[in-house]
Amino acid sequence: MLLRIAKFAIALAVVVGLAHTIRSAAGELAEHRDRIRGEIADLDQQLESATDPAARADLQAKRERWVSQQPRLAAIDWWRVAAAAAVYLASLFPAALFFHQVLRHMKQHPRLGDAVRAHILGHMGKYVPGKAMVVVLRTGAIAGPNVRAGVAVVAAFIETLLMMAVGGTVAGVFVVCLRMPTGITLLAIGLAACAAVPTLPSLFRFVVRKISESRFGSDKGLDDAGIDWRLIGCGWGWMLLMWTAIGWSFALLIQATPGAMVDAFTWQDYMLATAAIALAMVAGFISLLPGGAGVRELVLSTLLAPRFGLVPALVAAILARLVFLAVEVGIGGLLWTTRGRTTPGDRSRCDTEDLPTG
Repeated sequence: MLLRIAKFAIALAVVVGLAHTIRSAAGELAEHRDRIRGEIADLDQQLESATDPAARADLQAKRERWVSQQPRLAAIDWWRVAAAAAVYLASLFPAALFFHQVLRHMKQHPRLGDAVRAHILGHMGKYVPGKAMVVVLRTGAIAGPNVRAGVAVVAAFIETLLMMAVGGTVAGVFVVCLRMPTGITLLAIGLAACAAVPTLPSLFRFVVRKISESRFGSDKGLDDAGIDWRLIGCGWGWMLLMWTAIGWSFALLIQATPGAMVDAFTWQDYMLATAAIALAMVAGFISLLPGGAGVRELVLSTLLAPRFGLVPALVAAILARLVFLAVEVGIGGLLWTTRGRTTPGDRSRCDTEDLPTG
């Protein structure tokens, strides 16, 4: 009975978090739409009083730019949105495969499908304050006779830290290559250094031992010998693939946004899109806010506005939040409804041992 209550509470927290994220994104979109309408109204008043032909032409051009930037559904390139969703869906799997690899290196024996399912289900926990729900969902989905819950918690921690480390590094390298303003460049370099250094195997093993001693007891015998250069190197490879796909997905969303002032999307634009979304997601993770609400939009608008315009940058940021959320909820719901069923005996160990409490 207590287990059922706990599962219901977890599901309720996820649903509330998702609803809050959707409402927040919708509110921000409405705010930007109202701002554009206000700018258009001001220009209309100026046009009524303007008599100089050159001034009227300039005002009319400004009005047309604002009109083109209105976040209207009909103005969005939905084919590119669909392509972005497909690419983002593909980006979920490299990290899931690494999660399975970490568990195997720590002498657990999960099935590949179970590990991928657990990892993807965990994405829905991002929309609950504190981010602990990610670990709870992944651990609850994978723990059982072949995977100890305590080891699953450590594996989830390793995968998440490495994902953020690689994301911060990618953002830092691309920002330096793009020669962005000094403040942003120094921030990106500092973030990359702070994110990459803890991925050294010796530091990872130290953290794993501390987690084992503080949360699960030193007698649990979590084997950290598998956290070596080979595992971390493979993790960097998987995560680079993941961030490449996420950057591509976000680049497609920028191109789908009405009013983005770009004639041809170049490799520099792709690097900018990747750096922006990576930096935004890492900053959102550090903030501990549900889904990085507000933080992502601030980072993305700051980096993208000089190139694509402020309003298109904000709309692209909100569109990315909604598309990524839709993909995660869609695939998560599908995996939840098609999850394999186990007998009570199979789950007894999972239900009574080492489950994380957040």
